Amino acid sequence: METLIVQVDSLSNAKQFLNFIKNLVYIKSVKIEKCKKPLDASDWINPGRPSTDAELEQLALDAEQGEVIPAEISKAGNLKKFAKWKAENSL
Repeated sequence: METLIVQVDSLSNAKQFLNFIKNLVYIKSVKIEKCKKPLDASDWINPGRPSTDAELEQLALDAEQGEVIPAEISKAGNLKKFAKWKAENSL
């Protein structure tokens, strides 16, 4: 089974499109998914958008030239970011 993601310009057109395709014999299910927030700078590694060559180059440069953060500080910062993400995503 394959999953397709289709963006439609309006909710009314999306409903028409779904009514059309749900009658096709090979369609297993259709649903309208709420709009997600647009990708931002912190989402560059998400599968929703492949990174560009320039972004990968910049990532490598940042890693080579970046400051060294002690593990304890890094862990605390990551736990804080995770707690914020968890609260925003109602987990």
